[in-house]
Amino acid sequence: MPVPFRSRASLAARAQALGSASSSVALVVVLAAPVAAVLWSLRSPDREVWSLLARTTLARMVLTTVGLAAGVAIGATVLGAGLAWLCATTRFPGSRAFRRLLVVPLALPSYVSAFVWTGLLQYSGPVQGMWRAWFGEKAWFPPVRTPVGAGLVLILSLYPYVYIASLSALQEQASALCAAASTLGLRSRAIFWRVALPAIRPALAAGAGLVAMETLTDVGVARAFSVSTLGDGVLRVWFGLDRRDAAAELASMLVGLVVLLVLVERLTRGRRRFTSRLTSPFPAEPVDLRGRKAAGAVTLCASTFLLAAGVPLGTLAVWAVDANRRGGEGALDRTYVRLLQTSLELAAWTSVACVAVGTALVLLARRDPWRRPAGWTVRALSLASMGYAVPGLVVAAGVLTVLTWLDGRLDSIAQWNDRLYVPFLLAGSTAGVVYALVVRFVAVARENIDAGAHRVDPRVEQVAATLGVGGRRRRWRVTLPLLRPSILIAGLLVTIDALKELPATLLLRPPGRDTLAVFVWNMTNESRWDEAATPALTIVILGLPLVLFVLGRATAPVGRR
Repeated sequence: MPVPFRSRASLAARAQALGSASSSVALVVVLAAPVAAVLWSLRSPDREVWSLLARTTLARMVLTTVGLAAGVAIGATVLGAGLAWLCATTRFPGSRAFRRLLVVPLALPSYVSAFVWTGLLQYSGPVQGMWRAWFGEKAWFPPVRTPVGAGLVLILSLYPYVYIASLSALQEQASALCAAASTLGLRSRAIFWRVALPAIRPALAAGAGLVAMETLTDVGVARAFSVSTLGDGVLRVWFGLDRRDAAAELASMLVGLVVLLVLVERLTRGRRRFTSRLTSPFPAEPVDLRGRKAAGAVTLCASTFLLAAGVPLGTLAVWAVDANRRGGEGALDRTYVRLLQTSLELAAWTSVACVAVGTALVLLARRDPWRRPAGWTVRALSLASMGYAVPGLVVAAGVLTVLTWLDGRLDSIAQWNDRLYVPFLLAGSTAGVVYALVVRFVAVARENIDAGAHRVDPRVEQVAATLGVGGRRRRWRVTLPLLRPSILIAGLLVTIDALKELPATLLLRPPGRDTLAVFVWNMTNESRWDEAATPALTIVILGLPLVLFVLGRATAPVGRR
């Protein structure tokens, strides 16, 4: 008996919905498994290692990590918001140039800035050498390798997160409000505290949250300044004690700190909403600064740029020239080419995988052009992006746990079949590193693609659906071409993040597959600063054009994006 047309259509719709639900569950399981594995490891803790840590450094590591994250978040927020307010609302000599120059430190990894400053300021470095020449051999010089020094370097490296978010929010949301407040007679200081600051609070919270999370996941700056943090503790337990399970358990404390950070932000926000119906594509006319105010603005912007990027980049250039003249390790030779090739291959595979997974997540959340996705679907798919809110050390520990378990299952299958040979390759393979980086950065791809999807007029997809274009064909012929610019930007962002990533690559890389970031880490651990300069400069050169492009997109008028 033939099936009626409506029944066939209903069966096809149900089958499509079932397939989408199955795909959503599969993606969530694959991407959330590493973090879940780290948390699951707490069911049987390594009592010997925990007892040793409790007697020695655990309390100090926790207090140092929390204090460092809080101090860096506050410092970066004050510096980034102040510079954004200065560049967005005033005009002074060089203000246009500083507007772009102040974002350059975002292309400079914090661990690179750390080894440059420790190399310059250590006892045998040029700064202390000049200091002793001027004031005598016994002249006092402030200690360098302290939590304060690490915090200052992290503030100078991470303030662009707050700067970009605040600059964009000032132009999008607060410009019309500030113009209205100015017409009512409020002075600049009152406008900032009473109008602009409440309006850009979500941007400040987002930027400060990113800064705090980057500080929690940092290992390079902590190691360079000899600061005992949880991230550094994970590395010492992993490599020093060779207890990877215990390292994963210690990394779970970082997950708890991230959750605590999110809860604090939600509680401080409460039920308040920070939205404005006053929108204008034209920013308010900036105020001209003259005399001492102009000199102060130039001094603040110039000193920030020099300390955060100018001095590190100039020092790296000098060291790189010296290393290439001597022909030492890290010069432009075959080793450098191999490192660059490995880094680009790893970043390319990660970018392709993140874009594919991120696009799938976005399309699964909006499979019907007439209906909004169900709440449970959005919440479930958001779990797949939780890796970006978790430190890279946690992701690496979880990925190793998952891949080791899979290797064990494959080995069991191989033992049952003598003709089947399954090598022990998942843990410690390039695929494992790519998997960890995808878990870490898929949120970057998803957020950018989702933002592009929200700019697509839903009527375009509705028209295609009314013309009989099926769901799968509609995605390929209509939706994906419209998302192409957002997909391109997402791929570039993931590429740069993958080139800079250190913790996951350091812990999971296969033998003989070092990247530029890992090589820099190895050289700086041996205080071979000049030999790490050329690879470090390469990371900056690859990332700087994209950082400037993102700044242009973030601060352009709404109609020109």
